[in-house]
Amino acid sequence: MSTTATTTTTSRCGCGGSASTGTGGYTRPDFFAGQLLTEDDLRALTGYLTGKNRLHNRMLAGPGVVCGLEVTCDPCGGGRVAVAPGYALDSRGNDLVVTCAERVDVPALLHDLRIAGSGVDCGDDCDDANRRYGLYLRYTEVPAEPVAAYPSEDGPAIGSSPTRIRETYAFTLDHAATADHAYRPATALDARLGEATEAAAVRASDAHLARYHAPLIATVRAAGTAVPFDQAADDALTSGLTDLRDALGEGRDTIPAADVPRVTELTRNLAAAVARWEVAERPSGPADRAGQARELLGAALNRLDGTATPEIWGDPSRRALAAAVLDETRARLLGESDGAAPLELRMLAQGAPLPYALRVTLQAHLNRLRHWLLARYDTVAGRTACTVDDTVTGLALPAPLPAEPAGDRLHPSATELSTTSEALRVLDGALTAFLAESACAVLHPPVPNGAADDVLLAVLTVDGCEVREICTAGREQVRPGGSAYAAWLPLLPRATELAATVCCPPPPGPAGQPAEPLPHLPNLFDVPPGGDLDELLTLITSTAARQPTRIRARETTAPEVAELREQVAALTGTLTALRDEIAALSPSPQEEPPPPATTTPAKRTPAKRSTASRRDDSGEQKGGKTT
Repeated sequence: MSTTATTTTTSRCGCGGSASTGTGGYTRPDFFAGQLLTEDDLRALTGYLTGKNRLHNRMLAGPGVVCGLEVTCDPCGGGRVAVAPGYALDSRGNDLVVTCAERVDVPALLHDLRIAGSGVDCGDDCDDANRRYGLYLRYTEVPAEPVAAYPSEDGPAIGSSPTRIRETYAFTLDHAATADHAYRPATALDARLGEATEAAAVRASDAHLARYHAPLIATVRAAGTAVPFDQAADDALTSGLTDLRDALGEGRDTIPAADVPRVTELTRNLAAAVARWEVAERPSGPADRAGQARELLGAALNRLDGTATPEIWGDPSRRALAAAVLDETRARLLGESDGAAPLELRMLAQGAPLPYALRVTLQAHLNRLRHWLLARYDTVAGRTACTVDDTVTGLALPAPLPAEPAGDRLHPSATELSTTSEALRVLDGALTAFLAESACAVLHPPVPNGAADDVLLAVLTVDGCEVREICTAGREQVRPGGSAYAAWLPLLPRATELAATVCCPPPPGPAGQPAEPLPHLPNLFDVPPGGDLDELLTLITSTAARQPTRIRARETTAPEVAELREQVAALTGTLTALRDEIAALSPSPQEEPPPPATTTPAKRTPAKRSTASRRDDSGEQKGGKTT
């Protein structure tokens, strides 16, 4: 028999632990036989039901138009527009129900807007031309059906009190802008990672330099041990000779810029094969081929001299690695070495050259990674990795390198390589953990702030007292899952699946010994293919998760429409050109269809202005000012 210990606590905002007490959530009334009911009890019941309904509307659906509420030109023209019946929700979860068609007087609403803004009635409000305004629907409560109270022991009742609260609406006019309630994980991720350029540079540095972790470990562990030159190493030397010779070609003194990365990679592979022969117990067989390889490497370096430039290697990290290949190949294999340097030669044998300049760059990147992580730790709230901060804070970095003496080389020590390797391991793991933590933290939207926002129905272009154009494309629409997930919802199932492996990985096993003393690094320049974390980050930063799914109701709508028209015109021109080519090749030319007829809308006569429109659920038309 097993028992499960449980602890029951009440919710309270703030600190307090399991012993804290307080109120939270909703409280509903409970009745018993013989209970004296007062207005407070009945208000508690209606308040509980109303509050729960608004909570569900706000959290599960979100603000926006549910159905209907189309805004069209009024049949009588002028400054009125017609609003069809429909249903909407505002940002507090209030229901906005328009039960019958409405005719809204836009100049009257504009008059009220001007008075609310300036506090002065300046008379005619129809002087401006082609101004854009948003037509909004606002939730309104109106007390109704007053009834006189019965006399009590305290004396006769005085006056009357409303017995109903009628939930109705009012139309308002404001400048064409609205709150954007859509949740975009990409925006939330950008806020956690900070400045995008710096975050991308940190990730690129980590991707290129973290691969030095394994070669550094192998060099330290295999120091002083014999390295075999087996058949695989012999084959690598042979194939390296053939591949580099073919890439250089016959009679070519220069290498095209597009071919420099490939030739540099082949040079690295052949240099690694020769360096492995150098550090191994040298068999007599490959001696001739090793000499031929040195000659070929010399020719390759002569042609690659001066190619480690930003024009060819745009990424600074890749450019530093390319320069390291050329520098170490010349220093270690072409007779320019200043003496035995076993650690550097062993690094080159793995295809991971480590000259002085790259050691300095590597230390700079380690400091950059650590500084960026510590800055993120201090900035980002709501962390889930509780101990990694201390690991990074107390990390020992390699001692800064002194200036390299002229004509001499400062060779690395085993201590430097070991410290660098450990720093790479810790910082790479911390960066991966922070990215995974950030990706998982932005999968779900936060609680909305509950601010009162009117519901946008349309954007109106007003010319004088006449409505010229109505645009309903920018209004927010309620969607399954709530407007917060408008763009993110289709990507959520795959993101949740990836998060199960990224955010809660199994604990790492013990680090094992390398399979061979000096394993060859297969590729130095290309970023390795990403795993689940990269796929999750790609999902979050995709266009669907970053961009709004609706046109914002702002002044930018007209340029966006103009751009679409230009794109349509360009596509039409392309289709016309293709049609002409087909007609020229066809025995019977095809006749082009006539262009569609265009009509110019007649100018409407401005209608007489009235006050702002408001209608309650009894069907009575009322006047009132709105702000």
